[in-house]
Amino acid sequence: MQTTVYDPLERYKNEYCDLFLKNAQEAFDELFKQAKIDKEKNQSLCLEIFNQSNERDSLATSRSHWGILRIICGIFAVGSALIWPITEQTTPGIIGLVAAGALLFYILAFLNKTIHQLDGKIQSLEADIQKKKEEALQIMQPLNDLFGWDIPAKLIQKTVPNLEFDPFFTQTRLAELENEFGYDGSLNENSSILFAQSGEINGNPFVVADSKTFKMGCKTYTGRRTISWYASSIGPNGKRQMVRRSQVLTASITKPYPEYSNVGFVLYGNDAAPHLEFTRNRSQLTDDGFLQNFRRKKKLKELKKFSQNLKDESQYTLMNNHEFETLFETKDRTDEVEYRLLFTALAQKQMLSLIKDKTLSYGDDFIFFKQKKINAIFPRHLTGSTLDTNPVQFADYDFNRCKKNFVRLNQEYFRSVYFAMAPLLAIPLYQQMRTRKNIYADSQKKSSSWEWESLANYLGEAQFQHAQCVTDNILKTTLKKEMPSGKSAIDVTAFGFRGEPRTERVQVFGGDGRYHSVPVQWIEYLPVSKTTTMIIEEKEEMNQGLVCKYLPESANTICRRGIFARI
Repeated sequence: MQTTVYDPLERYKNEYCDLFLKNAQEAFDELFKQAKIDKEKNQSLCLEIFNQSNERDSLATSRSHWGILRIICGIFAVGSALIWPITEQTTPGIIGLVAAGALLFYILAFLNKTIHQLDGKIQSLEADIQKKKEEALQIMQPLNDLFGWDIPAKLIQKTVPNLEFDPFFTQTRLAELENEFGYDGSLNENSSILFAQSGEINGNPFVVADSKTFKMGCKTYTGRRTISWYASSIGPNGKRQMVRRSQVLTASITKPYPEYSNVGFVLYGNDAAPHLEFTRNRSQLTDDGFLQNFRRKKKLKELKKFSQNLKDESQYTLMNNHEFETLFETKDRTDEVEYRLLFTALAQKQMLSLIKDKTLSYGDDFIFFKQKKINAIFPRHLTGSTLDTNPVQFADYDFNRCKKNFVRLNQEYFRSVYFAMAPLLAIPLYQQMRTRKNIYADSQKKSSSWEWESLANYLGEAQFQHAQCVTDNILKTTLKKEMPSGKSAIDVTAFGFRGEPRTERVQVFGGDGRYHSVPVQWIEYLPVSKTTTMIIEEKEEMNQGLVCKYLPESANTICRRGIFARI
C-alpha cells in the first residue's frame, strides 16, 4: 500500500533512516541464507589473513630499517676507503681501509643475509596470504553471485513504498515523459547518460541520472620570447658606456577548448500546475552570522522592489513568507496562482526545512527547474555520488567486511537518491496528483536510448572513439534495427576532437622601444566522430549475478541490469 511522504526530512530522521538500515541488514541475511556458505570457516581464514598481514607488515618495516642501515654502512665504507688516497698520512689511511673492510664484511656477512632472510619470509607470507584469500573468496563466491544490480532500488522501494523503481529505463517510460508531460530532450543535449534509474512516485514518472556533459569553453595559452639590446648608460667612473640588457616578453591568447563534466539530476513529470515555469538556484544564504543576516535583508529588499515594479512584464508578487521567498527565490515564475497552489504553507515549511538542514540532508545544494509539467532537480551532491549500482562493489572475500560494505554502500545510495528527490516530496500537491495508471503498459520491456548510452559508456568510450581523437567523447545512440530474435542493433556515435598544433604570433612592446613578435603555441580542436554498431538484448527475468558470471570474459561484452550488450 502506497503512503504519502509528508515532511521528507522528518520522515527520514524518525522512520526511513532506521528502517532502511533494518531492511539492508535483513536483505544481506536473506542472501546469506540462500548462498549457504560456511561463514565460520571464512571468518577463521580471514582472521588468519589479518594476523599474517600484520606479521608481513611488521617484517616489511624491519626489512626497510635494515635496508636503510645497509645504505648508511655502504656510504661510510666508501668514505673510509677514500681517506687513504686523500690524506698523505699513513696511519689515518690504514685506519680508513680497516674501517671500510670491517663495514664491507658487516654488510656482506650479516646485513645482506638478514635482509635476504626477511625477503624470503615476506614472500612466503605473501604467497600464503594470497592462497588463503583465494580460498576465502571461493567460500564467498555463492554469496557474491547473488548480488544484483537492483538491490539498492528494491531496498528503497521496500522502505518508501510510494517510490517504485523500474528494472531499467524503458522506451515507454521515456515516451511517457515526452508525450504526456512534454519533455523536450534538452537535458540530454551535448551530453551522454552514464547511468539512469527510472521509476514513479505515486504513479508519476521520474528518472535519476548521471550524465557526462560537454561545452566548448576557453583555454589560455602563453608564449615567451627573450630579447636583448644595447643601451647607453653612465658607468661608475662617470663615463658613458654601452650596456647589454635583456627582457622576457610574454604573450597570451585565448582559444576554444572542449570541457567535460559530470552532472547528476532528477527528471520528474507531474500534471500539477501545468502552466507554471520557474527557476530556483542555490541561495547561499542559509549560514548564520551577521554578514549572512545582512545579505538576507538585502535580498529581501531587492525582491520587494522587484515585486512593486509595475513597468515590466513580470507577474511576480511577493508572498507573506519572506524567509521562503528569500531562500527559494523564483523571480522568473510565470503564474502566481499556480505557484501558490503548488507552494502552500505546508510545502513552504517543508521546503525550508530541507534547505536549512545541515545534518541529515545536503541542505541548500539543489537547483530546481520547472517547465510546465516537467520538473528537473540538479543536486550538487548527486554529481559527486556514485549512482552506478554495479554489484561488483559488494563482492568480497571477507564475510564481515562484505556485510559492512553492503549495508554502508546501500545506505549512502539511499541517502543520496532520497534527498535528490526530497524537494519533490516536499510538495504535497505533487503526491496528490496521479497520472492514469498503465497508460504505457510495456510488455516487451525494451530499453530506451538513455539506457543504450549508459551501456556504451559502461563498455568504455575507448571502444568507440575515433582513432585521431585526443579528448573525451560524448556517446550518442540511435536504433539501427530490431531483429526477429528480440535483439536490437544500436548505432553508437562517439563525438570527440582531434588536436592540431598551431602557432600564433602576438606583437608585444619591448623595453627597447620596439614591437616584437612573440610565438604562442596552441591547439586547435577539430571535431571527429565514429559510429560503431552495438548489439543489445533485454533479459530482465534472468538471474543477473549468475548469468554475468558465465559470460565470456571480454571487454566487448557486458551484462548490466538484465541487458546484454556486445560490440
